[in-house]
Amino acid sequence: MIDPYEILGVQKGATGPELKKAFHKLARECHPDSDPDNPWAEDEFKALSAAYELLSDPKRRALYDRGEISGDGSKRPPRGARK
Repeated sequence: MIDPYEILGVQKGATGPELKKAFHKLARECHPDSDPDNPWAEDEFKALSAAYELLSDPKRRALYDRGEISGDGSKRPPRGARK
């Protein structure tokens, strides 16, 4: 998954209201019902929703910011275990 901050187009220090505003703006643009001719619209909307879900949860956002989970919310291996 791409960086959730990049997906939402916000800075790392974005506030809850800034996240929500960015999500709603982009959701209107990429929702499959808004762009039925775009074959990627459903995937784009799912990625947008997942990014917002991760960053709008303070605990999960902190884990992501510390590098303990990846952008899709899965745990990352300890740094010493990575190649």
